[in-house]
Amino acid sequence: MMLKTGCDIVCISRFQKRLFESGSSFVERLFLPAELCGRSSQQLAGIFAAKEAIGKALSLVPGHWLNVGIEHAASGAPQAVLTASYPGLEALSVSISHDGDYAMAFAVAWVR
Repeated sequence: MMLKTGCDIVCISRFQKRLFESGSSFVERLFLPAELCGRSSQQLAGIFAAKEAIGKALSLVPGHWLNVGIEHAASGAPQAVLTASYPGLEALSVSISHDGDYAMAFAVAWVR
């Protein structure tokens, strides 16, 4: 079994500006419809950071964002959902944090 990790940090103000300037086609390339429901730009920055962290942990190709979904448990804890299979993946965990103008995520994958 191999433990793989990934980490990403997003400047929320820069991310928000990019979302505003790029329009809906950009947003639709990054987020699944369920991820967009009622989310603030701060929350979307955290979700994006989580997707990037998962991509790094699993060595996914660029543009993988729609193959990774981020849901939240009733407790508020983020949970990753892969819409494509990843050979050997036993478990995947993700954490998202916000502080000031930054959102950060960390992913841990157990792969056989």
